[in-house]
Amino acid sequence: MTNAVLFLPLRRLGVHPTGLRTDRILHEAAVTADPVRLIHLFGIEAGTAMRYLRAAHPHRLTGPR
Repeated sequence: MTNAVLFLPLRRLGVHPTGLRTDRILHEAAVTADPVRLIHLFGIEAGTAMRYLRAAHPHRLTGPR
């Protein structure tokens, strides 16, 4: 499968794949609040997972940024 098969329909809708992935990660962070799940599911670093969790739950997470 080529990238065009995936990206062309998204481009027609005005959606960028990176934005779609970011939205998906943020949604998962809001639902689970589990950094380990985010790391395993999306292949992101621990610091990145924590930034998503802080964005999704600013009232629950404290500490250094």
